Amino acid sequence: EIDIKGFLSLCLEQKFTIALSSIIFFVIFCIYGLLQKKVWEGKFAIVVEQPEKRPLVADLLGGNNSNQYFLNSLGLFGGTSSLDTEVEILKSPSVLLPIYDYVINERRKTNKDYIAIPFEKWEKNNLKIELKPRTSVLDIAYRDTNKEIILPVLSKVSIAYQMYSGKRVKRKIVLTKEYLSSQISKYKLQSGESLKKAQEFALDEDLTLFELNTGDYGDISYGKTNNENKANTFLSNLNFEQIRINQLVKIKNIDKQIEQIKALDDDYEQVQFIANNLTGLVPSIINDLNIIETKLIEARSKYTEKDRTIKRLLDKRQILLKLLKERSIANLNALRIIEKAKMESVSRPKNIILKYKELVRTASRDEGTLIALENQLRILNLEEAKYKDPWELITKPTLKKSAVAPRRKLIGMIGFILGIFSGIIFSVIKKDRLILDK
Repeated sequence: EIDIKGFLSLCLEQKFTIALSSIIFFVIFCIYGLLQKKVWEGKFAIVVEQPEKRPLVADLLGGNNSNQYFLNSLGLFGGTSSLDTEVEILKSPSVLLPIYDYVINERRKTNKDYIAIPFEKWEKNNLKIELKPRTSVLDIAYRDTNKEIILPVLSKVSIAYQMYSGKRVKRKIVLTKEYLSSQISKYKLQSGESLKKAQEFALDEDLTLFELNTGDYGDISYGKTNNENKANTFLSNLNFEQIRINQLVKIKNIDKQIEQIKALDDDYEQVQFIANNLTGLVPSIINDLNIIETKLIEARSKYTEKDRTIKRLLDKRQILLKLLKERSIANLNALRIIEKAKMESVSRPKNIILKYKELVRTASRDEGTLIALENQLRILNLEEAKYKDPWELITKPTLKKSAVAPRRKLIGMIGFILGIFSGIIFSVIKKDRLILDK
Protein backbone atom coordinates (compact mmCIF):
# COMPACT_ATOMS: atom_id res chain seq x y z
CA GLU A 1 0.00 0.00 0.00
CA ILE A 2 1.09 3.51 -0.84
CA ASP A 3 0.95 6.04 1.98
CA ILE A 4 -0.19 9.12 0.06
CA LYS A 5 -0.26 11.33 3.16
CA GLY A 6 3.21 10.23 4.15
CA PHE A 7 4.49 10.88 0.63
CA LEU A 8 3.00 14.40 0.56
CA SER A 9 4.34 15.06 4.03
CA LEU A 10 7.78 13.99 2.90
CA CYS A 11 7.61 16.30 -0.15
CA LEU A 12 6.67 19.24 2.09
CA GLU A 13 9.45 18.48 4.49
CA GLN A 14 12.04 18.19 1.70
CA LYS A 15 10.63 20.91 -0.52
CA PHE A 16 13.89 22.86 -0.53
CA THR A 17 15.85 19.75 -1.55
CA ILE A 18 13.37 18.96 -4.34
CA ALA A 19 13.31 22.57 -5.53
CA LEU A 20 17.08 22.76 -5.56
CA SER A 21 17.34 19.50 -7.53
CA SER A 22 14.75 20.75 -10.04
CA ILE A 23 16.57 24.04 -10.55
CA ILE A 24 19.96 22.36 -10.97
CA PHE A 25 18.64 19.84 -13.53
CA PHE A 26 16.67 22.57 -15.33
CA VAL A 27 19.75 24.79 -15.61
CA ILE A 28 21.97 21.93 -16.78
CA PHE A 29 19.47 20.86 -19.45
CA CYS A 30 18.96 24.47 -20.56
CA ILE A 31 22.71 24.93 -20.93
CA TYR A 32 22.86 21.65 -22.89
CA GLY A 33 20.06 22.82 -25.15
CA LEU A 34 21.74 26.16 -25.75
CA LEU A 35 25.02 24.48 -26.63
CA GLN A 36 23.37 22.30 -29.27
CA LYS A 37 23.57 23.58 -32.84
CA LYS A 38 20.34 24.44 -34.53
CA VAL A 39 19.08 21.83 -36.97
CA TRP A 40 17.26 23.07 -40.04
CA GLU A 41 14.94 21.10 -42.28
CA GLY A 42 13.79 21.37 -45.87
CA LYS A 43 11.45 19.13 -47.82
CA PHE A 44 9.67 18.54 -51.11
CA ALA A 45 7.24 16.00 -52.54
CA ILE A 46 6.98 14.11 -55.79
CA VAL A 47 4.33 11.84 -57.26
CA VAL A 48 5.31 8.35 -58.25
CA GLU A 49 2.66 7.61 -60.90
CA GLN A 50 1.25 4.13 -61.16
CA PRO A 51 1.67 2.45 -64.60
CA GLU A 52 -0.99 3.72 -66.96
CA LYS A 53 -3.65 1.32 -68.18
CA ARG A 54 -3.28 2.35 -71.79
CA PRO A 55 -3.13 0.24 -74.93
CA LEU A 56 0.25 -0.63 -76.34
CA VAL A 57 1.18 0.51 -79.82
CA ALA A 58 1.13 -3.17 -80.76
CA ASP A 59 -2.58 -3.27 -79.85
CA LEU A 60 -3.37 -0.09 -81.80
CA LEU A 61 -1.62 -1.48 -84.87
CA GLY A 62 -3.31 -4.85 -84.61
CA GLY A 63 -0.16 -6.52 -83.36
CA ASN A 64 -0.06 -10.14 -82.31
CA ASN A 65 0.44 -11.60 -78.84
CA SER A 66 4.16 -12.17 -79.39
CA ASN A 67 4.79 -8.42 -79.76
CA GLN A 68 2.82 -7.67 -76.59
CA TYR A 69 4.70 -10.36 -74.67
CA PHE A 70 7.98 -8.94 -75.97
CA LEU A 71 7.24 -5.42 -74.66
CA ASN A 72 5.91 -6.66 -71.33
CA SER A 73 8.97 -8.87 -70.83
CA LEU A 74 11.22 -5.80 -71.08
CA GLY A 75 9.39 -4.03 -68.25
CA LEU A 76 9.74 -0.67 -70.01
CA PHE A 77 6.18 0.54 -70.28
CA GLY A 78 4.26 -0.44 -67.19
CA GLY A 79 6.63 -2.21 -64.83
CA THR A 80 5.54 -4.59 -62.12
CA SER A 81 7.69 -3.26 -59.24
CA SER A 82 5.79 -1.90 -56.22
CA LEU A 83 6.11 1.63 -54.85
CA ASP A 84 7.81 0.29 -51.72
CA THR A 85 10.48 -1.31 -53.91
CA GLU A 86 11.00 1.97 -55.74
CA VAL A 87 11.42 3.81 -52.44
CA GLU A 88 14.05 1.35 -51.25
CA ILE A 89 15.94 1.79 -54.52
CA LEU A 90 15.84 5.56 -54.07
CA LYS A 91 17.42 5.17 -50.63
CA SER A 92 20.30 3.12 -51.99
CA PRO A 93 23.85 4.44 -52.52
CA SER A 94 23.51 4.00 -56.29
CA VAL A 95 21.18 7.01 -56.29
CA LEU A 96 22.19 9.03 -53.20
CA LEU A 97 25.97 8.55 -53.09
CA PRO A 98 26.73 11.66 -55.22
CA ILE A 99 24.62 13.78 -52.81
CA TYR A 100 26.42 12.24 -49.82
CA ASP A 101 29.78 13.10 -51.36
CA TYR A 102 28.58 16.65 -51.98
CA VAL A 103 27.57 17.07 -48.30
CA ILE A 104 30.90 15.71 -47.05
CA ASN A 105 32.86 18.05 -49.32
CA GLU A 106 30.83 21.06 -48.17
CA ARG A 107 31.45 20.25 -44.52
CA ARG A 108 35.17 19.88 -45.11
CA LYS A 109 35.27 23.36 -46.63
CA THR A 110 34.44 24.82 -43.22
CA ASN A 111 36.20 22.14 -41.17
CA LYS A 112 39.24 20.51 -42.75
CA ASP A 113 39.50 18.02 -39.90
CA TYR A 114 35.92 16.82 -40.33
CA ILE A 115 35.65 13.02 -40.20
CA ALA A 116 32.99 11.73 -42.53
CA ILE A 117 30.26 9.59 -41.05
CA PRO A 118 29.26 6.37 -42.89
CA PHE A 119 26.71 6.70 -45.64
CA GLU A 120 24.18 4.50 -43.84
CA LYS A 121 24.31 6.70 -40.74
CA TRP A 122 24.02 9.89 -42.79
CA GLU A 123 21.05 8.52 -44.74
CA LYS A 124 19.32 7.37 -41.52
CA ASN A 125 19.91 10.55 -39.46
CA ASN A 126 19.70 13.30 -42.07
CA LEU A 127 17.46 12.06 -44.85
CA LYS A 128 13.85 10.98 -44.50
CA ILE A 129 12.09 9.33 -47.45
CA GLU A 130 8.62 7.88 -47.05
CA LEU A 131 5.35 7.34 -48.89
CA LYS A 132 2.23 9.00 -47.60
CA PRO A 133 -0.25 6.29 -46.51
CA ARG A 134 -2.61 5.11 -49.28
CA THR A 135 -1.07 7.50 -51.82
CA SER A 136 1.70 7.52 -54.40
CA VAL A 137 3.11 10.79 -53.02
CA LEU A 138 6.69 10.55 -51.85
CA ASP A 139 7.86 12.98 -49.12
CA ILE A 140 11.58 13.75 -48.98
CA ALA A 141 12.99 15.72 -46.04
CA TYR A 142 16.59 16.64 -45.27
CA ARG A 143 18.02 17.95 -42.00
CA ASP A 144 21.38 19.60 -41.38
CA THR A 145 23.03 22.03 -38.99
CA ASN A 146 24.26 24.02 -42.00
CA LYS A 147 21.25 26.03 -43.11
CA GLU A 148 22.79 27.07 -46.41
CA ILE A 149 23.33 23.55 -47.67
CA ILE A 150 19.77 22.23 -47.30
CA LEU A 151 18.15 23.65 -50.45
CA PRO A 152 21.08 22.70 -52.73
CA VAL A 153 20.98 19.15 -51.33
CA LEU A 154 17.23 18.86 -51.89
CA SER A 155 17.60 20.15 -55.45
CA LYS A 156 20.29 17.55 -56.13
CA VAL A 157 18.11 14.80 -54.66
CA SER A 158 15.21 15.89 -56.87
CA ILE A 159 17.39 15.86 -59.99
CA ALA A 160 18.95 12.53 -59.02
CA TYR A 161 15.51 10.89 -58.65
CA GLN A 162 14.24 12.15 -61.96
CA MET A 163 17.48 11.17 -63.71
CA TYR A 164 17.35 7.73 -62.11
CA SER A 165 13.89 6.89 -63.45
CA GLY A 166 14.60 8.12 -66.97
CA LYS A 167 18.11 6.67 -67.07
CA ARG A 168 16.96 3.20 -66.12
CA VAL A 169 14.27 3.02 -68.81
CA LYS A 170 16.39 4.67 -71.48
CA ARG A 171 19.25 2.29 -70.76
CA LYS A 172 16.96 -0.69 -71.28
CA ILE A 173 15.67 0.82 -74.51
CA VAL A 174 19.19 1.43 -75.82
CA LEU A 175 20.33 -2.10 -75.00
CA THR A 176 17.19 -3.61 -76.53
CA LYS A 177 17.58 -1.55 -79.69
CA GLU A 178 21.20 -2.60 -80.03
CA TYR A 179 20.22 -6.25 -79.62
CA LEU A 180 17.35 -6.04 -82.12
CA SER A 181 19.51 -4.19 -84.67
CA SER A 182 22.26 -6.79 -84.44
CA GLN A 183 19.76 -9.63 -84.80
CA ILE A 184 18.06 -7.94 -87.76
CA SER A 185 21.41 -7.58 -89.54
CA LYS A 186 22.15 -11.23 -88.83
CA TYR A 187 18.81 -12.53 -90.08
CA LYS A 188 18.84 -10.35 -93.16
CA LEU A 189 21.94 -12.18 -94.31
CA GLN A 190 20.70 -15.54 -93.06
CA SER A 191 17.24 -15.16 -94.63
CA GLY A 192 18.68 -14.10 -98.00
CA GLU A 193 21.15 -16.98 -97.94
CA SER A 194 18.54 -19.62 -97.05
CA LEU A 195 16.14 -18.37 -99.74
CA LYS A 196 18.97 -18.34 -102.27
CA LYS A 197 19.85 -21.95 -101.42
CA ALA A 198 16.24 -23.05 -101.91
CA GLN A 199 16.00 -21.28 -105.27
CA GLU A 200 19.32 -22.62 -106.52
CA PHE A 201 18.40 -26.15 -105.46
CA ALA A 202 15.09 -25.89 -107.31
CA LEU A 203 16.86 -24.67 -110.46
CA ASP A 204 19.56 -27.34 -110.25
CA GLU A 205 16.99 -30.11 -109.84
CA ASP A 206 14.62 -28.56 -112.41
CA LEU A 207 11.78 -28.31 -109.89
CA THR A 208 8.92 -26.41 -111.51
CA LEU A 209 6.40 -25.76 -108.78
CA PHE A 210 2.68 -25.37 -109.01
CA GLU A 211 0.68 -22.58 -107.41
CA LEU A 212 -1.61 -24.20 -104.85
CA ASN A 213 -4.67 -22.15 -105.83
CA THR A 214 -4.38 -21.79 -109.63
CA GLY A 215 -2.52 -24.92 -110.71
CA ASP A 216 -0.23 -22.88 -112.95
CA TYR A 217 3.54 -22.72 -112.86
CA GLY A 218 5.01 -20.68 -110.04
CA ASP A 219 8.35 -19.98 -108.39
CA ILE A 220 9.75 -20.62 -104.95
CA SER A 221 9.32 -17.13 -103.57
CA TYR A 222 7.03 -18.49 -100.84
CA GLY A 223 9.69 -17.86 -98.21
CA LYS A 224 8.97 -14.13 -98.48
CA THR A 225 5.78 -14.56 -96.48
CA ASN A 226 5.79 -13.64 -92.80
CA ASN A 227 3.17 -16.22 -91.87
CA GLU A 228 4.80 -19.48 -90.81
CA ASN A 229 1.43 -21.23 -90.68
CA LYS A 230 0.98 -20.62 -94.39
CA ALA A 231 4.44 -22.02 -95.00
CA ASN A 232 3.57 -25.16 -93.10
CA THR A 233 0.32 -25.49 -95.07
CA PHE A 234 2.24 -25.04 -98.30
CA LEU A 235 4.75 -27.73 -97.39
CA SER A 236 2.08 -30.15 -96.20
CA ASN A 237 0.25 -29.76 -99.51
CA LEU A 238 3.44 -29.98 -101.55
CA ASN A 239 2.89 -33.65 -102.42
CA PHE A 240 4.64 -34.32 -105.69
CA GLU A 241 3.15 -37.80 -105.98
CA GLN A 242 -0.35 -36.36 -105.72
CA ILE A 243 0.53 -33.73 -108.32
CA ARG A 244 1.81 -36.46 -110.63
CA ILE A 245 -1.43 -38.43 -110.25
CA ASN A 246 -3.50 -35.31 -110.96
CA GLN A 247 -1.53 -34.67 -114.12
CA LEU A 248 -1.98 -38.28 -115.20
CA VAL A 249 -5.75 -37.91 -114.82
CA LYS A 250 -5.65 -34.75 -116.95
CA ILE A 251 -3.73 -36.61 -119.70
CA LYS A 252 -6.28 -39.42 -119.70
CA ASN A 253 -9.11 -36.91 -120.04
CA ILE A 254 -7.36 -35.33 -123.02
CA ASP A 255 -6.96 -38.76 -124.66
CA LYS A 256 -10.68 -39.40 -124.22
CA GLN A 257 -11.51 -36.07 -125.85
CA ILE A 258 -9.30 -36.91 -128.83
CA GLU A 259 -11.02 -40.28 -129.22
CA GLN A 260 -14.43 -38.64 -129.06
CA ILE A 261 -13.54 -36.09 -131.75
CA LYS A 262 -12.16 -38.80 -134.03
CA ALA A 263 -15.34 -40.85 -133.56
CA LEU A 264 -17.60 -37.94 -134.48
CA ASP A 265 -19.28 -38.01 -137.88
CA ASP A 266 -19.98 -34.84 -139.76
CA ASP A 267 -22.31 -33.68 -137.01
CA TYR A 268 -21.85 -29.95 -137.22
CA GLU A 269 -23.38 -29.17 -133.79
CA GLN A 270 -21.30 -31.70 -131.83
CA VAL A 271 -18.04 -30.68 -133.51
CA GLN A 272 -18.79 -27.03 -132.98
CA PHE A 273 -19.67 -27.62 -129.27
CA ILE A 274 -16.34 -29.38 -128.61
CA ALA A 275 -14.42 -26.78 -130.60
CA ASN A 276 -15.96 -23.89 -128.65
CA ASN A 277 -14.62 -25.40 -125.39
CA LEU A 278 -11.05 -25.64 -126.68
CA THR A 279 -8.50 -22.83 -126.67
CA GLY A 280 -5.90 -22.11 -129.30
CA LEU A 281 -8.16 -22.65 -132.34
CA VAL A 282 -8.39 -20.21 -135.23
CA PRO A 283 -11.68 -18.29 -134.62
CA SER A 284 -12.14 -17.71 -138.37
CA ILE A 285 -12.93 -21.42 -138.96
CA ILE A 286 -15.86 -21.31 -136.56
CA ASN A 287 -17.01 -17.99 -138.02
CA ASP A 288 -16.86 -19.40 -141.55
CA LEU A 289 -18.92 -22.42 -140.46
CA ASN A 290 -21.54 -20.12 -138.94
CA ILE A 291 -21.72 -18.10 -142.15
CA ILE A 292 -22.10 -21.26 -144.28
CA GLU A 293 -24.80 -22.55 -141.95
CA THR A 294 -26.71 -19.28 -142.33
CA LYS A 295 -26.41 -19.44 -146.15
CA LEU A 296 -27.66 -23.04 -146.15
CA ILE A 297 -30.76 -22.03 -144.27
CA GLU A 298 -31.45 -19.26 -146.77
CA ALA A 299 -30.71 -21.54 -149.78
CA ARG A 300 -32.95 -24.34 -148.50
CA SER A 301 -35.79 -21.90 -148.26
CA LYS A 302 -35.45 -21.27 -152.01
CA TYR A 303 -33.97 -24.42 -153.53
CA THR A 304 -34.10 -28.17 -153.21
CA GLU A 305 -31.27 -30.34 -151.86
CA LYS A 306 -30.21 -31.19 -155.42
CA ASP A 307 -29.55 -27.59 -156.26
CA ARG A 308 -25.94 -26.74 -157.13
CA THR A 309 -25.81 -23.88 -154.61
CA ILE A 310 -26.76 -26.11 -151.68
CA LYS A 311 -24.34 -28.83 -152.77
CA ARG A 312 -21.51 -26.31 -153.02
CA LEU A 313 -22.26 -25.00 -149.51
CA LEU A 314 -22.41 -28.55 -148.11
CA ASP A 315 -19.05 -29.42 -149.67
CA LYS A 316 -17.49 -26.29 -148.24
CA ARG A 317 -18.92 -27.06 -144.78
CA GLN A 318 -17.55 -30.59 -144.97
CA ILE A 319 -14.06 -29.26 -145.70
CA LEU A 320 -14.26 -26.77 -142.77
CA LEU A 321 -15.57 -29.44 -140.38
CA LYS A 322 -12.69 -31.72 -141.28
CA LEU A 323 -10.25 -28.85 -140.77
CA LEU A 324 -11.88 -28.00 -137.43
CA LYS A 325 -11.58 -31.61 -136.23
CA GLU A 326 -7.92 -31.71 -137.26
CA ARG A 327 -7.21 -28.42 -135.50
CA SER A 328 -9.05 -29.58 -132.36
CA ILE A 329 -7.08 -32.83 -132.22
CA ALA A 330 -3.83 -30.94 -132.79
CA ASN A 331 -4.74 -28.52 -129.98
CA LEU A 332 -5.49 -31.36 -127.57
CA ASN A 333 -2.24 -33.11 -128.49
CA ALA A 334 -0.33 -29.93 -127.72
CA LEU A 335 -2.15 -29.62 -124.37
CA ARG A 336 -1.33 -33.28 -123.68
CA ILE A 337 2.36 -32.59 -124.23
CA ILE A 338 2.24 -29.68 -121.75
CA GLU A 339 0.45 -31.72 -119.06
CA LYS A 340 2.86 -34.60 -119.56
CA ALA A 341 5.79 -32.21 -119.18
CA LYS A 342 4.29 -30.99 -115.89
CA MET A 343 3.91 -34.58 -114.70
CA GLU A 344 7.52 -35.39 -115.57
CA SER A 345 8.76 -32.22 -113.86
CA VAL A 346 7.58 -33.49 -110.46
CA SER A 347 8.92 -37.00 -110.91
CA ARG A 348 11.88 -36.77 -108.55
CA PRO A 349 13.56 -39.08 -106.04
CA LYS A 350 12.18 -38.89 -102.50
CA ASN A 351 15.39 -37.54 -100.99
CA ILE A 352 15.35 -34.60 -103.44
CA ILE A 353 11.81 -33.68 -102.44
CA LEU A 354 12.58 -33.95 -98.72
CA LYS A 355 15.65 -31.77 -99.04
CA TYR A 356 13.72 -29.19 -101.05
CA LYS A 357 10.97 -29.08 -98.42
CA GLU A 358 13.53 -28.56 -95.69
CA LEU A 359 15.16 -25.70 -97.61
CA VAL A 360 11.80 -23.99 -98.15
CA ARG A 361 10.90 -24.45 -94.48
CA THR A 362 14.22 -22.97 -93.35
CA ALA A 363 13.85 -19.99 -95.70
CA SER A 364 10.32 -19.35 -94.45
CA ARG A 365 11.37 -19.62 -90.79
CA ASP A 366 14.30 -17.21 -91.23
CA GLU A 367 12.12 -14.73 -93.09
CA GLY A 368 9.44 -14.95 -90.40
CA THR A 369 12.02 -14.33 -87.66
CA LEU A 370 13.40 -11.32 -89.55
CA ILE A 371 9.96 -9.76 -89.95
CA ALA A 372 9.14 -10.37 -86.27
CA LEU A 373 12.37 -8.63 -85.20
CA GLU A 374 11.69 -5.67 -87.49
CA ASN A 375 8.15 -5.36 -86.10
CA GLN A 376 9.46 -5.42 -82.54
CA LEU A 377 12.00 -2.69 -83.28
CA ARG A 378 9.34 -0.56 -84.97
CA ILE A 379 6.91 -0.97 -82.06
CA LEU A 380 9.70 -0.26 -79.55
CA ASN A 381 10.48 3.02 -81.33
CA LEU A 382 6.82 4.03 -81.22
CA GLU A 383 6.51 3.11 -77.54
CA GLU A 384 9.65 5.10 -76.78
CA ALA A 385 8.05 8.16 -78.36
CA LYS A 386 5.02 7.68 -76.11
CA TYR A 387 7.10 7.13 -72.95
CA LYS A 388 6.27 9.45 -70.05
CA ASP A 389 8.60 10.07 -67.11
CA PRO A 390 6.79 8.61 -64.05
CA TRP A 391 8.28 11.19 -61.64
CA GLU A 392 6.41 14.44 -61.21
CA LEU A 393 7.62 17.16 -58.85
CA ILE A 394 4.54 18.55 -57.10
CA THR A 395 6.28 20.85 -54.59
CA LYS A 396 9.52 22.76 -54.88
CA PRO A 397 12.22 22.24 -52.25
CA THR A 398 11.44 24.61 -49.36
CA LEU A 399 13.22 25.45 -46.11
CA LYS A 400 11.31 25.77 -42.85
CA LYS A 401 11.54 29.26 -41.32
CA SER A 402 12.38 28.02 -37.86
CA ALA A 403 14.79 25.34 -36.73
CA VAL A 404 13.33 21.91 -36.03
CA ALA A 405 15.96 21.05 -33.43
CA PRO A 406 17.04 21.34 -30.70
CA ARG A 407 13.67 21.89 -29.00
CA ARG A 408 15.06 23.88 -26.10
CA LYS A 409 11.80 24.41 -24.21
CA LEU A 410 11.17 20.67 -24.28
CA ILE A 411 14.76 19.99 -23.13
CA GLY A 412 14.32 22.45 -20.24
CA MET A 413 10.98 20.90 -19.28
CA ILE A 414 12.48 17.42 -19.31
CA GLY A 415 15.33 18.68 -17.08
CA PHE A 416 12.86 20.24 -14.66
CA ILE A 417 10.79 17.06 -14.40
CA LEU A 418 13.89 14.91 -13.97
CA GLY A 419 15.03 17.32 -11.25
CA ILE A 420 11.74 16.86 -9.36
CA PHE A 421 11.96 13.08 -9.51
CA SER A 422 15.64 13.17 -8.57
CA GLY A 423 14.85 15.40 -5.58
CA ILE A 424 12.05 13.12 -4.41
CA ILE A 425 14.24 10.02 -4.74
CA PHE A 426 17.08 11.76 -2.89
CA SER A 427 14.66 12.82 -0.12
CA VAL A 428 13.32 9.25 0.30
CA ILE A 429 16.84 7.84 0.50
CA LYS A 430 17.82 10.51 3.01
CA LYS A 431 14.81 9.79 5.26
CA ASP A 432 15.43 6.03 5.18
CA ARG A 433 19.01 6.57 6.34
CA LEU A 434 17.84 8.78 9.20
CA ILE A 435 15.41 6.06 10.32
CA LEU A 436 18.11 3.40 10.19
CA ASP A 437 20.52 5.58 12.19
CA LYS A 438 17.94 5.99 14.99
